[in-house]
Amino acid sequence: MADNFNNKIFKKAMNKTPTSKYAERFKDTMEYREWPTGETVSTIGFGCYRVQAGNETHEAALKKALQSGINLIDTSTNYGDGKSEELVGKVLKDFENAQKRITDGVMIVTKVGYVQGQNLHTAKQREFENNAYEDMVKYGEGIWHCIHPDFLKDQITESLKRLQLEKVDVVLLHNPEYYLEWASKNDVNMTDMQLEFYRRITLAFEYLEKEVKNGRIKYYGISSNTFPGWQGNQKFVSLEKCWHIAREIGGRTTHHFKVAQMPFNLLEHGAPTELNQDNRLKTVLDLAREAQIMVLINRPLNAITEDGLVRLADHKVNVQAPDIDVLRSSIQNLVKLEGVFYSEHLPKLEFHPQDGARIREYLAPGAELERHWKSFKGIEHWHDVRDNVLKPKYAVALDALTHNATESLNSWINQFLKQTDEVFKNVDNYYAAEAAPRNQKMKQCITEAIGKDVSEIPLSQLAVGLLKNTPGVACVLVGARREEYVDDVLEAVGNDLPECFKEEWVKLAQVAGVV
Repeated sequence: MADNFNNKIFKKAMNKTPTSKYAERFKDTMEYREWPTGETVSTIGFGCYRVQAGNETHEAALKKALQSGINLIDTSTNYGDGKSEELVGKVLKDFENAQKRITDGVMIVTKVGYVQGQNLHTAKQREFENNAYEDMVKYGEGIWHCIHPDFLKDQITESLKRLQLEKVDVVLLHNPEYYLEWASKNDVNMTDMQLEFYRRITLAFEYLEKEVKNGRIKYYGISSNTFPGWQGNQKFVSLEKCWHIAREIGGRTTHHFKVAQMPFNLLEHGAPTELNQDNRLKTVLDLAREAQIMVLINRPLNAITEDGLVRLADHKVNVQAPDIDVLRSSIQNLVKLEGVFYSEHLPKLEFHPQDGARIREYLAPGAELERHWKSFKGIEHWHDVRDNVLKPKYAVALDALTHNATESLNSWINQFLKQTDEVFKNVDNYYAAEAAPRNQKMKQCITEAIGKDVSEIPLSQLAVGLLKNTPGVACVLVGARREEYVDDVLEAVGNDLPECFKEEWVKLAQVAGVV
């Protein structure tokens, strides 16, 4: 197993802390590392990007994770417009009320910086009142960004309320490189943008050190997508520079800049291979180990490539991949059902013509798939369209219909949902079968790189296991919105995989050539 910060995988702590007591309860099913800061933390963390309060499935998954030994939760003020933090707060409070003695041993990480949703509304209202937040980055429509102390103060206050905590373990500046992207788009020269960027980082660190003294946070850090990138990229954020700033502000050995978060996966492996620190002599993981900065890994299963998102997991085929004629027939049956609605039901409903046209547009997954079902780039692209376009659209339309639905219309809705489910499963199976050979080739590449046959290990478990066994990685964050995802993580911990040093990751680079 990997040996990070000269600390072996946790066995038994000499000094009893809440996190070490937690770890002792679950050490037979979960791995832990002792951080230089004294905490004992699971090598796998629960990522809250797509979970939110009010969803019983998400709540059950988080509770199972905590009861299985995962004791790091990563969330953000902008996840679900604050609903993600609310879920975390509710679950922790439920355990506390049940006297299950879990909450004291859990590390909570949240992130601040995005100005979206309610935050954006508040920022615009402050502008209207001539009390705007300083250093606001107006990156695009519906997405601003800010790390000014005034904004951080308000965000930490709101975050603590949602989390139902008086103190949060870690606050990270969330993708501060948004300023660099904005400056690059607006033709700010490289020297000026770098000076301004690190001025803003300095102001933020000065304030976060004050928050530590005030007792509202324990540590702080940065989550950046560009930490592992090429040093010459205009959007590159230097962990080394940030570390030096923290030492100047908080003291060489007394500062509280202790955590960095970054993407790292089988296809994006800059963290252990890209020499971008110390005059290009070290990688970001090398520097993190030297500086005793705990590295949290995000997107372990979602690789972003030039061709789009690649999901690093085996895609289960529910049934045998359908015959093309069967698939097309199921889509045509859905199109016919949609036609029945347009001709028989929609004319009887009392909608404004514009609203009726919108319902007709949204209630057309069959018509959309009839044109495009074979043109998706892969299963990931299909799932993105399914979950973020087709399903939300027809959900809005059905919600408008059910308020005054007749018995006949309700019967049609049930038929529509059943047929849509059949079509989606058929398309799922088609693209899952298409992805299977690619995933098998990836496993062959991994076998050659690490010298161990991994053909029988699920790709998702391989992806997580190799990351957590990489020196310099403290914790791998896995989005586990369902209980079965938690089970998959627990199995990943049990797989006997070797350590992966820089040399192994150079060999593993061939995996990218399969995609």
